[in-house]
Amino acid sequence: MQRVQVDAGVRHAVFALASLHEDFENNAIVGSSENMFALRQYNLAIREHIRQVAKDKGLGNTEAYLPCLLFVLIEMLRANYISAVYLARKATAVLQYSLAKSKSRGSKDLQGYECFFERLLRRIEMQAIGLIGYDAQSAICPTQLAVEYATVPTAFSSISEAWDYLEVYGHVYSLSGTGKADSVVGGPADSDIRPCSARPYLDILQQWTTAFNLFLAQQSHWLMPLEKRDANILRLHQILNRTSLEVGALCLPPEEQTIWDDYHSVFEEAITLATLILSAHVSETSGSKPSFSLDLGMVGPLYDIARRCRDPFIRRKAIHMLRICRRREGLWDSSLALLVAERIVAIEEDDVAVQSSADVPRWRRIFNVKPVFSAKESRWYLHYEREASASRTVTVQIQEMMT
Repeated sequence: MQRVQVDAGVRHAVFALASLHEDFENNAIVGSSENMFALRQYNLAIREHIRQVAKDKGLGNTEAYLPCLLFVLIEMLRANYISAVYLARKATAVLQYSLAKSKSRGSKDLQGYECFFERLLRRIEMQAIGLIGYDAQSAICPTQLAVEYATVPTAFSSISEAWDYLEVYGHVYSLSGTGKADSVVGGPADSDIRPCSARPYLDILQQWTTAFNLFLAQQSHWLMPLEKRDANILRLHQILNRTSLEVGALCLPPEEQTIWDDYHSVFEEAITLATLILSAHVSETSGSKPSFSLDLGMVGPLYDIARRCRDPFIRRKAIHMLRICRRREGLWDSSLALLVAERIVAIEEDDVAVQSSADVPRWRRIFNVKPVFSAKESRWYLHYEREASASRTVTVQIQEMMT
């Protein structure tokens, strides 16, 4: 808010963001309807930002790039995900320039603003890789942020420190391996059965879990309700991350989807945690309005459960929670996740009376699931792969319109 007082571009961007957020909470951002006040403020913010950059003859102080992050948030609220990712990549380039500049001056430590930018941009990149993926044809390439990370401490000092370490190692893992459609730990991408890159991260996650458990043992009695909710969110991510890493360490091909049947108890535990988290969220917000946040929450984990777990009762609990949670967590939107998850179930079960995961044979199970947005047509398509039939194990690629 201090920057609002001295930077007209930030001020206009904040006005636009606040107006769009109000529309979002009131379900007013639908179809082609637009908030003209917000768009005018957004345009003024862009013009002022361009003017400021021209005045400074290039890149100025790190604080001058707060509008970049605000622009990303505005595009997220407008559900323009591709634009949001594009702007985030540009902001990442700014961050890399700032880091290189600091390094040339002999500074080894990130400044406050740089740390803030680095953390949020890393989170957005993880979401982008998880939601959209990146392959040779993708316009969204991994930016390879200069992430420097330390050894996990014996015990965390706070919930936020535990989040920081989980995100840093998650980002490093997401950019490791082959560079083709690799998944984010705990993120909604179906390519997390990866070749031999998971084993070292299992050890790291075990260190993280030990430090987190010790923190809770020492501090759980002193945690505020919001911190207890965040602790449950962290635990939710931790148990699903471990599942992803354990499966990844087996070096299986992606079509080996029956491996997830061994983790029903983990998925049930995750659903129990998600129920506690959702109850806390409804209590805080009265449950009457959708919510928007950049924080990692439960949309990704619930989507993961719905697509991986073929037990009809567990996956339907996850789908039900996606339907009622009404959250947009950065690039991860519960409505889009719900749409994809319901289509996955329809494809795999195909009107069969499924009573257990055994009723969904291997050839019916789809993999490498990815929503693809067509900017030209302004609509989403669902890309996935599957075996042709019970008698033909050849893999076929399918892309269909999402309605």
